[in-house]
Amino acid sequence: DISDTVEAVRQGALGDAVDSTNCALIGDSAGAALALSAMLGLADRSFIRSAVLVYGCYAPVFDTASHRRFGQGDYPLTTERMRWYWQNYLGNHVPSRGSLATPSHCDLSALPPIMLIAAGVDSLRDETFELAKALGEAGNSCRVEVHAGVCHGFFQMTGRPAAARRA
Repeated sequence: DISDTVEAVRQGALGDAVDSTNCALIGDSAGAALALSAMLGLADRSFIRSAVLVYGCYAPVFDTASHRRFGQGDYPLTTERMRWYWQNYLGNHVPSRGSLATPSHCDLSALPPIMLIAAGVDSLRDETFELAKALGEAGNSCRVEVHAGVCHGFFQMTGRPAAARRA
């Protein structure tokens, strides 16, 4: 699982062992969910000092205001596409509360400081807000940045929009 991968990297599977005093996880979109799941699944997460989660999809939720406003086909990531991704990821399995497949439904306590980045015109924008609320309620330090006027995937477009370079 993803937690085993993080632990293997920490112990040197890619060469040298990772400096556990300076380790952060970052992921965007599905990678943000995987980064969060990895943190939650680690038996010892003390070496993870921080995380950056960029426009993540943390549970198969499609009835948010951002899905209604931005998921209908005018922007790259549609609600229909997200349903397809989740169906392919979960199949017919309905994850139980606390399953790492849907990390926003897990116990979010005792996590390192997390920065959440959202795209202003993204069907997943409200998932970032919901996760920020849940992280705060669990007692975590969390910062949210919303980059107005950019869509899902902007973080990888550093050669174009100034918002991507700033992020």
